[in-house]
Amino acid sequence: MNIQTLAKEMSKLGVIFDKVITKELIAAYEDILKDLTDQQIIDASYKWQTEGKFFPRPSELLDMIQTPEQSSGEAWALVLKEFRDHENANLPDHIMVAINEIGGIKALAHMPYSQLEFKFKEFKAVYTPDRLGELKERLDHDPQFKALGELIGRDL
Repeated sequence: MNIQTLAKEMSKLGVIFDKVITKELIAAYEDILKDLTDQQIIDASYKWQTEGKFFPRPSELLDMIQTPEQSSGEAWALVLKEFRDHENANLPDHIMVAINEIGGIKALAHMPYSQLEFKFKEFKAVYTPDRLGELKERLDHDPQFKALGELIGRDL
């Protein structure tokens, strides 16, 4: 994420919700939102501008980010449809993030089919909805994770 993008979006939110935006406030938000892309910051800010009632906390901006509901298999099918014409590929941002993590769409377009099977395994490992599903599954069934979840949920 570009700090200028965050500052610009926070300034818009400050004007709308009558909040003074300081360098310290931007730095605090940046620390929490640093893993987001510029587009995610812009989208979350716009959505909050249209739906929020008060100046948002960082967690509320995170809640504004749309998570894709496609499985990794469905997303991979879209990739396979588009990657041969990689110069003009029209894929959603959340899929492109995963594709870029495994080497980029141009690299995929030049791979033999046999290697694409391995790339699908890599794609599946980095594709967010499936990663969250695996974590939930583990939280539900792994005794160590379950104990940790219970410990975190207690008032200490």
